[in-house]
Amino acid sequence: MTKLIIRQATIQDLPRIVPIFDSYREYFKQHKDPVMVERFLFEKFEHMESVKEWQQP
Repeated sequence: MTKLIIRQATIQDLPRIVPIFDSYREYFKQHKDPVMVERFLFEKFEHMESVKEWQQP
């Protein structure tokens, strides 16, 4: 049985994330644009906007 490991993505994961995110956009009728997707995700990682902390009320 394969062990599933879940971890937070990092900027080094961009080559693997870009096609997934681009396909997600395509599903919602957006045109494919891997260059724009990579730039968008890079900026999110670079500015630490890729993580959202939630506090329970």
